[in-house]
Amino acid sequence: MVIGIDCSKATLDVGKSEGGKAKSLGSFLNNPTGFMRIYELAKSSRLVVMEASGPYYMPWHIFLKKEEFLYL
Repeated sequence: MVIGIDCSKATLDVGKSEGGKAKSLGSFLNNPTGFMRIYELAKSSRLVVMEASGPYYMPWHIFLKKEEFLYL
């Protein structure tokens, strides 16, 4: 499973691709509470891919790095 995240100032929109099928997992706040909710969904995935244009991905990026999670 691959998790994809579109980062904006207020939210992180999360989807997954598994077995060639895509599914939305929802929209989460771009803050530590939202990060933990996404982390719980994503910890069984093999990879997290995020859209990293602009500065809004940085708090999520720092969280993933701290958790030693594989991401692009």
